[in-house]
Amino acid sequence: GAPVNQGTGLSPVYVFRYRYTIDGTATDGGLTRQVNLQGIFTVQVQNDNFARYALFTNQQRNAAGSLVWFTNRTNFSGPVHTNAEFNFANNPGSTFTGAVTSVSTTGDYYNNGSPLHLNADRNADRDVPTFSGGFQRGAASISMPATTTADRQREAALGLSTGASTAGYGAGVHLGTSGGAMTGGIYLNGNATMTMSAGTNTATYTITQGSTTTTVTTNYSSIQTTVQTGSASPTTYTGVPNGMVFVDGAVTGLSGTVQGNSQVTLAATGDVQISNNITYQNYTAGATPSAEGTTNLMGIMSWNGNARITSTAPNDINIHATVMTPNGEFTVDNYSTGSPRGTATILGGVIENTYGAFGTFSGSSISTGFGRNFVYDTRMG
Repeated sequence: GAPVNQGTGLSPVYVFRYRYTIDGTATDGGLTRQVNLQGIFTVQVQNDNFARYALFTNQQRNAAGSLVWFTNRTNFSGPVHTNAEFNFANNPGSTFTGAVTSVSTTGDYYNNGSPLHLNADRNADRDVPTFSGGFQRGAASISMPATTTADRQREAALGLSTGASTAGYGAGVHLGTSGGAMTGGIYLNGNATMTMSAGTNTATYTITQGSTTTTVTTNYSSIQTTVQTGSASPTTYTGVPNGMVFVDGAVTGLSGTVQGNSQVTLAATGDVQISNNITYQNYTAGATPSAEGTTNLMGIMSWNGNARITSTAPNDINIHATVMTPNGEFTVDNYSTGSPRGTATILGGVIENTYGAFGTFSGSSISTGFGRNFVYDTRMG
């Protein structure tokens, strides 16, 4: 029969059903036996998911064209891929617990400041990364998603069908609603800051645009969503948001706690600036944090800009999210100035066009900015 779509508008999942027949005949000592076996099986077809990478880059250089090196302050768990060539420095070097794949047939090794390109997983005893899951060179290239996906995200935030007009939504915060009920998520027209906070059964999004603050509160117990702008009377809708937050503009400050029942994708056409910790309400803390067995989930996306950890963000920052910049990079503001800021721990993954710098190093020590501790969210596998 025809394939059946069991997914959603943003994530179609097609199931193909097949029937099979196996006929078997056996002859032994003049005796013949015939067996007929019948059954059904299914094949599931869907787009691959970039969130399955702890790190994915198109180029292993930053936007300025400078090489960014994997050092002993760079640790990745989960799959890592580049459509270019990886750069490794020092012994001990970076640590990878998952499979590492590169389109290039060589790795670039620092070699005490005189780089070498080698078809090898180490440079003698000078540059020695650890590959627990192997290092495959000459892998196939993988294309980034088309920007038309942003149009579908905007429609989903407004609760509109594919191809519907999104014109007419002026500056401010708009919920995707129809007839007093939630049918979409949250749409922001214009630059904004957003802080997330979590109660036992409530998720609150405090959105500021200029001098105007809008508060959106989702109650997972009563299954209702309330929005209040400034001192105006609040409006309550039946239902909860679909998790899509779309910003036509830049997010000039993002921080807070992702509530335990919430699954949120924040996508912006401009930069997304991370100004403080972003953590799940439910997770297991530690040097290698985990969100296994939980529901809370966060995706952060900048379609045409960069994701940036700001200069005012705290040292040893924690970001629980998969971060994607298909046309930019995930980087740290002023990464090459000041003092070391500790380690940036990402529970999720990073998918970026160019490999944004987080800090600088001298020998085996970090000089400025952050070291990286990218912990793959195994739920994305």
